[in-house]
Amino acid sequence: MMNIKVQYYALIRELVQKEEEGVELVEGSSLRDLLEQLTKEYGADFRDLFFERDGDVAHRILMFADGAEVDLAKDGNRRLKNGSNVQFFQPVGGG
Repeated sequence: MMNIKVQYYALIRELVQKEEEGVELVEGSSLRDLLEQLTKEYGADFRDLFFERDGDVAHRILMFADGAEVDLAKDGNRRLKNGSNVQFFQPVGGG
């Protein structure tokens, strides 16, 4: 097993009601595996931030893994390692 530090910002923080948490995953798990586990815990509202109804990746969330921005559509199979730090940001627009 490996432990991943997950940090939430802006509206995502309000949805999950925490700033950060440690998530245990099986060794060799990917970003998609992490999102699947978090979706099981936080439900449809969480899933809908990341995926369209047809299962395609929604580009509403900025994701960083170990300090580098990642695109779930291209980098979803990126393997995490023990101690990885994943951050989720929901950009806030205004006018």
